[in-house]
Amino acid sequence: MKLTEYFRIQEDLKSDLNGEYQKLIRDHIISQANEELEEKIIASGKNIPDCFNFVLKELEKEYIEKNGRTTGGYACSDRHVYSIAMHYFDENSIVKEAIKPSKKVEKKETIIPKEDKKTKVKKPSKEELFEEKFGGMTLFG
Repeated sequence: MKLTEYFRIQEDLKSDLNGEYQKLIRDHIISQANEELEEKIIASGKNIPDCFNFVLKELEKEYIEKNGRTTGGYACSDRHVYSIAMHYFDENSIVKEAIKPSKKVEKKETIIPKEDKKTKVKKPSKEELFEEKFGGMTLFG
């Protein structure tokens, strides 16, 4: 099949969890594509990682529309994921710029200032602690 070779040459899918999901999508597209869709995919230059980003973006949109918020997890059936993926490859009007995943909130680095020598709390000496506890009273006078 031409499509199998096209995806094999074009991509180096990662071995992380997202890469595994991408492989599932790739395998489904290959198994479902007829000759016409194969030609369309190859001519478009579209690839699986971009398809995966498109699927995530579409699921995010659906979740926001349904729940009115961006926080929380969302799930759907495999069939729904595959239908979004097929739509990505079947639709010519989907361009790469439209599928960039939304930016995640960057974790801000907390800067802890170094202690200033002037504001540093001095630990009392043993003699000062003794004097504070016993009021200056000693055995010798």
